Amino acid sequence: MKIVVLGTSNSVMGNKGFIQALSLTHDVVQLSSGRVPFYYHILTALKNIDVIENADLVLIDHYVNDVNYYARRMGEDYLKGLEEFYLFLSSLNVRILNLFFPIFDISKLPSFWVLEKVKELSGSHSISYLDLNEVGFTENNFANEEHINHSASYALGLILSRELKLDGMGEKPTGGELVSNPYSYFDATSFEGSGVVSNFKNSLLSIDYLDLKTELILDLHESQRLISLGYLKPKLKQGHSGVSINMNDVGLSDHGYFHEVVNFPVFGRLSLCPIVSADAEIRNLIGRGTSSGEFSYTYLVDFLVYDERKQMVVTRAERNVFSINCEGIVQITERLSLVATEKPILSNKTIKVIRDYAIDLESQDMKASFEIMNLLKFMKPDGLVINEKLTFYKKALKY
Repeated sequence: MKIVVLGTSNSVMGNKGFIQALSLTHDVVQLSSGRVPFYYHILTALKNIDVIENADLVLIDHYVNDVNYYARRMGEDYLKGLEEFYLFLSSLNVRILNLFFPIFDISKLPSFWVLEKVKELSGSHSISYLDLNEVGFTENNFANEEHINHSASYALGLILSRELKLDGMGEKPTGGELVSNPYSYFDATSFEGSGVVSNFKNSLLSIDYLDLKTELILDLHESQRLISLGYLKPKLKQGHSGVSINMNDVGLSDHGYFHEVVNFPVFGRLSLCPIVSADAEIRNLIGRGTSSGEFSYTYLVDFLVYDERKQMVVTRAERNVFSINCEGIVQITERLSLVATEKPILSNKTIKVIRDYAIDLESQDMKASFEIMNLLKFMKPDGLVINEKLTFYKKALKY
């Protein structure tokens, strides 16, 4: 099965958790980025619409960031944008599973209502969802208050691998269409005259970025508004990064690729200028603290524009709602946690014995051999023979 993951930090961390487990039996395309609003999901879905609609399933992960930050920071724009986001999702001709990753003690948070709202929107648009707040994870299963740990994430992947069957999810949705769309996006390659376009690549992503050197002008209609901006801050790059948006100076915080909300009005003609200063103190975009010191570069990746003249109008795809049975996920998590402790429950010698048994078994029951080797990989992820055999079994079993 081809699965596209369009998520945030739990999905990024899932590269060595649920995505790693899913990838043993499925073809997984990772389109996630940490600390982003759902505007990122809209932009990324528009940019990769063919990849998404050619997949068998899309896993969506977004609400944790909303609960922790965006619902209160975006004001009135939040609910309007959220409703349009779900309307857009309903038009996609692909199965969708909305993953609600758990937040520790979520019911005590002021923005707890967001979870109920995204459940309501998922239900009204026939989008399947899995609420991991309800599976019984304990405090020990969290890396911090809003991220599950590696063992819990890997256990989720094993459960999803068990549960995700095409015949259990119904026919692929059809008939959906985006009739009218107020959103449009621009990326680095659109503005090569204002700087040099380069590529940044790591284990998670490959993105083009514009090293902004001079003023970038975009003549938008007066009804068009800049609502979000994507930027890159490499870890090894010295100095701070900032940009002047229509003469409003903002700092760009943290390191990595982020797509952030522009929470002040920017209509019509858009001017973006790099901030270069030997010593400055600038408030970061959407209130994420202040950057002080030298500002030496501005790497822009993409941005999203909203046209007030248009409405989001769609034809909803005909889709089936399906459910995921998470029975046993806490028990699997606890077993995996034991394996990950400083004193593993299996020695290298024992792992080798079990590995050799799985190889001997493959002529009689290759599926059983695959399942055994899959567990051994968690205990010894860099095992050469284990990984070679898993590749062989995956191909032979057509996973």
